[in-house]
Amino acid sequence: MTWRLSTLLIALLLSAPLACDDKNEAPNNKPIPGADAGRDVKDAPDATDTPDTKDDPDASPGDTKDEGDTKPDLDAGNPDDADTAPFEPDGASGDAGFTPFDTSRPDTSGPGVSGSCDDIEDLGELDFGVDIVSFVYNADNDGVRTSCRDFSAPTTPDKIFKFTVKERSVLALQGNSNLTFELRTDPCGDEASVLTCNPNGRIRGQNIRSNTPVYLIVEFDGTIDDSEMNFQMSVSSPFADCQPGQSECISASEVKICNTVGTYETQTCPTSCSSEACMGDSCANPIPVTNGSASLAGPLTAFGNKMSTHTCGTGPIGQANSGQEVVFIAENLQPNQTITVDTNADSVANTIIIQRDICGQNAACEYSGISGEESVTYQVTQAGNYYIIIDSNDPVTDSANYNVNIN
Repeated sequence: MTWRLSTLLIALLLSAPLACDDKNEAPNNKPIPGADAGRDVKDAPDATDTPDTKDDPDASPGDTKDEGDTKPDLDAGNPDDADTAPFEPDGASGDAGFTPFDTSRPDTSGPGVSGSCDDIEDLGELDFGVDIVSFVYNADNDGVRTSCRDFSAPTTPDKIFKFTVKERSVLALQGNSNLTFELRTDPCGDEASVLTCNPNGRIRGQNIRSNTPVYLIVEFDGTIDDSEMNFQMSVSSPFADCQPGQSECISASEVKICNTVGTYETQTCPTSCSSEACMGDSCANPIPVTNGSASLAGPLTAFGNKMSTHTCGTGPIGQANSGQEVVFIAENLQPNQTITVDTNADSVANTIIIQRDICGQNAACEYSGISGEESVTYQVTQAGNYYIIIDSNDPVTDSANYNVNIN
């Protein structure tokens, strides 16, 4: 036997125990390196398990569906009372008088429906010029509602005036901003009778035909009592060169002013002419108080009546003054300073008014004097610019002497 054959036999003898070892372990119980020569045996089926059984079908009868409502409507024989009568649109019975608001509302006696037009005051035939109209509301006279007031606003007493003009004219009205003015050709007519309406206390440039009755309806949005109210009415010619009160500077001290018949007149300012009017003629060009004092001495023929009444913001309208006013301004005043106004040196009867930061007949008043008061001393409580308005009660033809001092 050759050496090669001997070597092969020895190798076979050494490998025989390994092939019979079912523990598949190497000496010292260590895993044998290399691929696993044996096949893993799968678990045998569990002899005790039984197949899962499915749920049996529901042996009870199937669910029944909800049955329909078998009861009749409970109120089939008792309909609502409101449904028994058909809807009748507005107009089945005509409104009495002017109806600009309620064309789609039921006929009622509430806002928007005109009733009787009683208590009409006849002003007669008006001439060219400017007049103050004063009146007192009758709380029981509430038969007419103006067409331009908010429908939701509460109904208020009304005042009706009637007038005519001899010649074709232009009418202007000025009053408290809470007044509503409406012009009609028929006090209780329909919409076609309305000439114009304004809820802000003024009417400007309304043409009025001659010898034709015109009705002015005045309503007030505010507290109404038995106090006197007033407004300014101006009538001028439509062919005039200018509107009454219109003015224009023609030099540093001269101004031309439109008179009541619509023609210009040249006047001399006691101060100077600025912003198309004499200094102090209105809130737009007040006389400044410099170095603690300011004054005006001279005729007031060049001044106009631009603030005929004063409401002091939300208060009553107050006295109607048909005379000219002069306006001063003291700027940047501080608390505890004193404003002194003196008009003793003339024969003009005035009303003195002091306003802060805002000037005008509807602005709030820091002080509102009484008619004929000749002097006022007022202590400043809040910082600001203070307007001092000296308003003559009647048109002034004499010279005025006004003095304002700040301490």
